[in-house]
Amino acid sequence: MDWGRSMSFWVFMLCMVLLIPLSMIIIGKRAMNYEVSETFEMSKYRRKINIKGEKEWLYLSGYRTTRSMKNNDTFQFAQKLFGFWWYRLGIIIIFPSIISMFFVINKSEGSISLFGTMVVVFQCIFMMIPYIPIEKELKKHFDKDGNRIL
Repeated sequence: MDWGRSMSFWVFMLCMVLLIPLSMIIIGKRAMNYEVSETFEMSKYRRKINIKGEKEWLYLSGYRTTRSMKNNDTFQFAQKLFGFWWYRLGIIIIFPSIISMFFVINKSEGSISLFGTMVVVFQCIFMMIPYIPIEKELKKHFDKDGNRIL
């Protein structure tokens, strides 16, 4: 086995494994700092019409569920929570991801590939964790129509 090629592939896989935690950190930080201005109009962001003929909001990233997109208040509340969770989880999983890749350094490309895939699957599971507590918080603070519960 060619050591140089194996090492190059390991570096490539390390970079791939870091994409999810780094994305979570960047998107989380951006969502935590998300602000809806007083003159913000959601109608400007409703450009796409779905199959049912309903208009949908178009955002590239962030927390987008039916409950979170009821109005500006629910949307901003959800973005802050989402950012809080993703930023912290991204920081938490980046270190085990890096450390775990050292277990397959100088191994075959197949081993590196399989292990890297397992790490990414683990990261994807972590990406989904915030959805449950965020939806619970939205349900606790807002009614089904998006009005704040006092």
